[in-house]
Amino acid sequence: MDLSELGANANELLSKVEHIQIVACGTSYNSGMVSRYWFESLAGVPCDVEIASEFRYRKSAVRRNSLMITLSQSGETADTLAALRLSKELGYLGSLAICNVPAHRWCVNPIWR
Repeated sequence: MDLSELGANANELLSKVEHIQIVACGTSYNSGMVSRYWFESLAGVPCDVEIASEFRYRKSAVRRNSLMITLSQSGETADTLAALRLSKELGYLGSLAICNVPAHRWCVNPIWR
């Protein structure tokens, strides 16, 4: 599967993922809960989902080779944006930002290492 639209190193990075952390607010959080079911039951990848405002204000233990996925309808939710920025500092393998706004600044280069 070609995942090059997700970033130059997407295929390599995603092949290393052993855990997924989803962070979102409101109805995006509900979407994250459904996503958790699919990641765990179909892909066999452990997944945790957390409300962005809670993730942002606690000392999070990052699992080895964990991918951060942030979900937002608008791409402007302050707590979710803060969690995305914090994820890089915490040592996540990479991040994937998903929002409903085409060409949003979140999604210009969503996966990093």
